[in-house]
Amino acid sequence: MRLRAMAAWAMLAAWGGDAAADVPPNPSPNANPALVPAAPVPGPQAPDPTPPPPIATAADLGDFITGYYRSPRPDRLVEALVAADRLGVVGEGTLGPFSAFAGAVLREHPELIASGNRAMQGASTAGQVLWWQSVWTSGTPAALSALATAVGATAPVRDALEAMRAAPPPDPLLAAVGTPAQLDVLWASFFATGDGRVIVRIAAHLAWSEDADPQRRLVGEAARWSLRANAEAHPRVREVLEAAVAAGGEGADPARVRALLAEKGPPAAPPR
Repeated sequence: MRLRAMAAWAMLAAWGGDAAADVPPNPSPNANPALVPAAPVPGPQAPDPTPPPPIATAADLGDFITGYYRSPRPDRLVEALVAADRLGVVGEGTLGPFSAFAGAVLREHPELIASGNRAMQGASTAGQVLWWQSVWTSGTPAALSALATAVGATAPVRDALEAMRAAPPPDPLLAAVGTPAQLDVLWASFFATGDGRVIVRIAAHLAWSEDADPQRRLVGEAARWSLRANAEAHPRVREVLEAAVAAGGEGADPARVRALLAEKGPPAAPPR
């Protein structure tokens, strides 16, 4: 799926991973239980000597991002950002989600900042802004120290650095949501962390789909479509929504969430 052909807000949701990746293989229903081997006792695992395939396409990049919370590979973050720049998918509509994802990873792994600084020196202007916005978004002491001494090679990078130094790092759980693009930022944060609070926050906007204000209605429709798409592709999303309903909504309308979860089949095309 070509990134540029998609509505910006729908980008991350439509990338979605394979739901089957969360489901362990089951033995044949006709198998003799006595012959089914018991699950091995977990123990130290030797590193897999087989290197992962390179992030060569936009689909590869989408798989890395949407599958990250299930199988974190922080060692591949810089590779993913370099690939995003090389593939030309860093732009106004994707900068926020990409930096939210990368910033969440860097928050847990600030040791990656040094290697990222080196790798992104040769990136395009857009790629360098993405890198520094990711560093800034992570908000760690190491990140803010690196940001304080960063020197931009071009005027847009220098302007972006100056703006970041003058403002506190964003918190996606606290930032106001007024556009579908800001839902993308929340989804990116979820894919990096698997944090269920992000899903509940998105679901809290379902009621906006019937708002009289066109902009709020668009946000509500985007929330609904992306939750439907990801509830199909990611069991974790469905689990969080079901738990929220059981707890009384936790900020989302339980009736709307129940109705969404009861729908069958893939969602309709995303609204524009």
